[in-house]
Amino acid sequence: AFCKKNSDKLANCQITRVNLTDRPYTARIECSVDGRVVETTEMPYDYIKRKYDIFYTYCLPENGEHELTLRVLNPSPDYVVEAKEMVVYEQEQA
Repeated sequence: AFCKKNSDKLANCQITRVNLTDRPYTARIECSVDGRVVETTEMPYDYIKRKYDIFYTYCLPENGEHELTLRVLNPSPDYVVEAKEMVVYEQEQA
């Protein structure tokens, strides 16, 4: 989980095969902000087919800290899903 005040969030991931397998895999990732599910997205192992960003949201309320939670709904022993980085855009103070 990641927290930041008054921000927009953008998170991306990497899926790594850890066992020798030919079975295709598509991770289903549940994205929640402040405990509320906002989106469930699919991320195929094949990087050409998947989108780069797991999740993004803009204009979060300015009422303090926010928590982004990413949960893999269908983990596989053959693959690891890692959140590699997150970009936070804070609103400028006028």
